[in-house]
Formats: sequence, structure tokens, C-alpha cells
Amino acid sequence: MTTQAHSIVRETVKPEYTRYTSANGKRPDGADFGVDGWLFVLPGETLGGVRIPQAMYAAFQVSERGALFWRVREVGGGRA
Repeated sequence: MTTQAHSIVRETVKPEYTRYTSANGKRPDGADFGVDGWLFVLPGETLGGVRIPQAMYAAFQVSERGALFWRVREVGGGRA
């Protein structure tokens, strides 16, 4: 029996988190990123020969049914 290994090559990035608020001007454009939150970058990687580029994400809290939940969205695009 032969097994096939999937290729995973990850880039190394130093984790950096940037706080954004309605007052500091670092909030991403658009209404979908909450009032304040954190920006961070996920490294790019190659999975099975498919290149997924590095991307920036925003983590923020939203209120749903009286409770706070964390939500994460990509800033400026759609990552597969």
C-alpha cells in the first residue's frame, strides 16, 4: 500500500497585533469590523502545490442576543 503525503510549506512571521479603535484611525474600512478590535497577519503557505498568500485579519467583538462574541474577518479580500 502506498501513502501520499500532502506538501505543507509555511512562511515564518513574527506575530504582531495592532489595536484599533474608533479614535486611533487604524480601523479597517467598512462596517463589518466592529467599533474596536485587533489586527494581525497570518503567514502564507503552500498546501499541495496551491499558494495561499499572507493576509491581514481583524478580530473584534460583536453583540448577539445580549452576549458578546469574537468574530474574525479578513481585511481587504477573500481568502480561500
